[in-house]
Amino acid sequence: MSEEQNENLVIASFFERIVAFIIDIFFVNLILLIPAFISVKINLITSQAGLKVFIYFSYLLIFLYFVFLNKTGKTLGKMLVGIEVINKDEENSLTLKQSIFRTLGYIIDLLTLFGGLLLALFNKKHRTLHDFMGSSIVISTRKKSQTEEIALTIIGTIFIVAFLLFAYYIFFKAPSPFDERKLAQAREELENLAYLEEVHKQNFGYYTDDLRRLSLISGDGVQLNRNLQKAFKRRGFKIGLSKDKTSYKIEGYAKDGKETLVFKEKL
Repeated sequence: MSEEQNENLVIASFFERIVAFIIDIFFVNLILLIPAFISVKINLITSQAGLKVFIYFSYLLIFLYFVFLNKTGKTLGKMLVGIEVINKDEENSLTLKQSIFRTLGYIIDLLTLFGGLLLALFNKKHRTLHDFMGSSIVISTRKKSQTEEIALTIIGTIFIVAFLLFAYYIFFKAPSPFDERKLAQAREELENLAYLEEVHKQNFGYYTDDLRRLSLISGDGVQLNRNLQKAFKRRGFKIGLSKDKTSYKIEGYAKDGKETLVFKEKL
């Protein structure tokens, strides 16, 4: 690249990069999901294990696809938006090694909920995490009209807002895998107690709120109590009966982060 060309380089804007990224993510999902859907429909894939192998193979192809396109400097999204990847020295295309590291950066971006993209807001050349990993920058290859710039800004802003809402849900609203396990454990123990209640009613004609009686029916009272202690907070766990003992409600607070109240009832 000549010195005159070097001076005329225009760094791609944050919104240009965001929109190109959206297009690429959409395209990648088409590559992955549509063949998988068709294969299942025509019974080419007939098992869960086969589907997993197909998906892993698709991931590999997508990785190689992005390695190749990073090497050439343009993905589908970048071509449509009018931007290109070049070496950070602003003179050459990426080497194969740089392209591989840049593509690995995409994976980290996904694992951090696209957090790596936000680095582009805090440096003059709008470099993201995968740019730093691949020693690259992204430049504009054509001048945008005012209408194009407005459209890119609007679409990019919508994506950012959607991303922030999604991140808020993941970090503050969605249960963690640990919480989900604890909730599942609590609900499983409720089902076990409900089963013991039904056995008790078959034997004695009524439901009971006496855990000792249910423990005897279980055949392993010690293990039952251990399971309940692991699944529930001591505070608030109870078995309630109707006056005629023909219905019950078992409730307790699970040992997840929010101490969710769970219950099982027979009316």
